[in-house]
Amino acid sequence: MGGRLTKSHEDFQQAHAELQAEKECLLKEKAELNDTISFMMAEMKKLNIRSENLSEPQLEEGPVEFVGRMWEKLKPRDTAVALTPQIGELRKSSFADEQSPMQAATERLR
Repeated sequence: MGGRLTKSHEDFQQAHAELQAEKECLLKEKAELNDTISFMMAEMKKLNIRSENLSEPQLEEGPVEFVGRMWEKLKPRDTAVALTPQIGELRKSSFADEQSPMQAATERLR
């Protein structure tokens, strides 16, 4: 029994030494990351990014594109099939390759 205890004690000492070495590596990595973060924050301050330096965002779609996009979201769908009263399934439409009228109009107006 004494042999097993000494063997276990040696194994625990070895594991402890490995964990201490890993802890040292992690502390070094933490210091490097903190230095990098500090450097990046200092560089970001040099860029002088503030609300008065930024331009107002512009919407890149016109009203026709907006209507087409909303129609695609909200149009009635006939692809739902009831399997049971609790379960439904969506099936791909047979004419998925065709453009909707709103997509066609959008393409013509571009």
